[in-house]
Amino acid sequence: PNMYDAWTGTAYSSGNWSYNAGTKTITLNNTNSAPSQLITSNEVFLGCDQVFTNGFGGVVVPALTSNVLTGVSLNEAWLANVRTNMETVIPYYKDTTAGTCTNWTKANVIKQADPNHTQTNWTPVVNGVLLPQHFVELKSVADLLTVPPNCFTSSCTEVGLINTASHGWQNESFNPASGWSEQFVFEDSHDCGGSNSNAQEGVCCRSVSLSVKTVITYQLSGNTERDSDVVDSSWIWRCGSSKAHIEGSLEFLNCQMGSHTDSESETVDPGTYQFCFETDTLDGLQHTSMVHNFSISFAPAP
Repeated sequence: PNMYDAWTGTAYSSGNWSYNAGTKTITLNNTNSAPSQLITSNEVFLGCDQVFTNGFGGVVVPALTSNVLTGVSLNEAWLANVRTNMETVIPYYKDTTAGTCTNWTKANVIKQADPNHTQTNWTPVVNGVLLPQHFVELKSVADLLTVPPNCFTSSCTEVGLINTASHGWQNESFNPASGWSEQFVFEDSHDCGGSNSNAQEGVCCRSVSLSVKTVITYQLSGNTERDSDVVDSSWIWRCGSSKAHIEGSLEFLNCQMGSHTDSESETVDPGTYQFCFETDTLDGLQHTSMVHNFSISFAPAP
């Protein structure tokens, strides 16, 4: 082992102490003249029953073939190698800590891993001595580089609208842990006192990564015309499969509107799924004050 004065960081000469390899104990020759705090470093090796390569690449732990001291030496060079390889993959993981979905940066992930949320770079190694905090820091960063807890990426389109500021996709709300909702607000058709004679439609999709087995609940509600069926239709889709649907009703009641709801629940395994909200009037006729509400909620499966 090596001994260092904790106050000055300088080596504490081996002439001042002795080491018993059998009992793994260090004895000071003169306790009256020793520094009040000492740091002891020893050469530590890491090995496994079988060869192990971690997911960050470039870090291999060899198999141990006997009880002879062997393996990877856990020293400053080893730590630097692990850190370098982690840095190459950090940008590929998503930061959802603030309810958003952005790529991690080295500074941001280290800051988040730091209990005080102030540090933005690796803890330095002094005099080649690896401390417990170096390993805690590695694990804390690695724990953040996992499949995020429901990370969203989005894409929305709408056509046939005149005033998109107050109509079309509105009131988006999502929380990476609990769900996503949208409204589609239609403009009144020209024959029902409005100013829009176009067919109005929209699609809004989200790719979502679920980190655990999850119960998904789909809810779709809104009013539609009561003059024709098929028209004024809306859907919630998961990976191309319809999970909720509403549409108009064939009652020949011109501009009168009727309310509809549909819901469904299912349990899915961890993974990445595409969810889409879709709506289409198919024509520009016989609807007024029409709003469709789309909602998906997530909860860990029991």
